[in-house]
Amino acid sequence: MSGDGAGSPAPAGIDPSRARASCPGSRFPRTRGDRPGPTARTVEVPEGIDPGWAYAPGQGQRSGAELLSPAEYTLAGREIRGEIESAVKAGGIQPTNRRYPAAVRMEIRRRLDAERGAGTVAARVSGAGRAGVDVQAAGVVRHAASAFPRTWIERANKVRVSVQHLPPGAGVLGDYYRATSAPSNLVTPGRPNYPVRAGHAVIRTEPTRGAATHEYTHHLQDTMPELDALFRRVHVRRTTRPDGSRDPVLPLEGYRGSPGRKDRYIDGYFGREYPGPGWPSGPLEVMTRTYETIFSPAVGGSPRTVRALMDNDPELLDFAIGALFRYDPL
Repeated sequence: MSGDGAGSPAPAGIDPSRARASCPGSRFPRTRGDRPGPTARTVEVPEGIDPGWAYAPGQGQRSGAELLSPAEYTLAGREIRGEIESAVKAGGIQPTNRRYPAAVRMEIRRRLDAERGAGTVAARVSGAGRAGVDVQAAGVVRHAASAFPRTWIERANKVRVSVQHLPPGAGVLGDYYRATSAPSNLVTPGRPNYPVRAGHAVIRTEPTRGAATHEYTHHLQDTMPELDALFRRVHVRRTTRPDGSRDPVLPLEGYRGSPGRKDRYIDGYFGREYPGPGWPSGPLEVMTRTYETIFSPAVGGSPRTVRALMDNDPELLDFAIGALFRYDPL
C-alpha cells in the first residue's frame, strides 16, 4: 500500500476512514508525562499461548509476510526470547543480576542488527527548523529508529518526518501529526506556526530515547496499518470477557483522566483508547509503550521495564519480539 494509506482498503479491524482521502490532517493525541471470546480448539495450544487465539502448529518458522496470527508471532517471539536469554546467561549474567534486563535489551538489539538489518537504513527525519535544538531532536529520533528492522524503516521512509524539539516543562513528552490530503499549519506554543506539506509528518518530542522511540513508533503505526491492526487485535482480545462483553473504559490513574481499558498491562497507559469515529482512534498505545519499554532504559522509577514485562506480561513481550523478527510489511 502507499505510504499515506490511500488507495487501498483498510485492513480488517481498522476503521475505513483510515484511508483519510478527505481528511485535511491526522493527529495522534499527545503523550503525557505522567477478544472475541475463546474459539474452539482443534489442536493442543502450547503453554503460554492464550487459547483464545487461533493457533496452527509449525507456523513460527514461516516468513514474516505469511505470519497472520498474533498467536504465531507470540510463539515465535517466545522461542527467540528463550535463545536471547540463554545467550545472556551464557555470557555470565544471570536473571538475579540487576544488569540482566539491560543485557537482554542489548542482545535483542544485537540480533536485530545481525538478522533484520536494524541500523542499516537511516530514518527519513530532519529538524523542522531552529537549526540547533530541532536538529538535535531529529538526531535522537533517528537513533531511536535505528533499533527497528530495515524493512520497517524502508516502509516508514515513504513519509517524510520533520522533528520539533519540545523543551522540558512543555506539558507533554511528545506527539505525532501528519497532514494527509491538504497542507496545514501545526501550532506549537511559543513558536511560529509550522506549515506541514500534504503527506508529510511531524514528530514533536523531548530529546530523550524513550520519548523519541514512542513517537517514532506512532509513525510506524501510521505507515504500517496492518501491523497496527495486529496490536489492536491483541488489545481487543485481552479486554474482551468470556461472555463477549468488553472491559469498561475508565479513567486511567496517573494520566489526567485519560480513558482506557487497563487490563493487566504493567502500566495503565498501554490500554489508553482514543475516542472515534475516524482515525486516529482506539488503542494506539499498546504498540508504542511496548517498544518504548523494550528499547529504552527505565528512568525515574518508571514501572515500564523489560524485567516487568518478562515477569508480569511475557505474552505481550513475546508477541512484540516475534513481530520484530518475523513481520515484514505486506
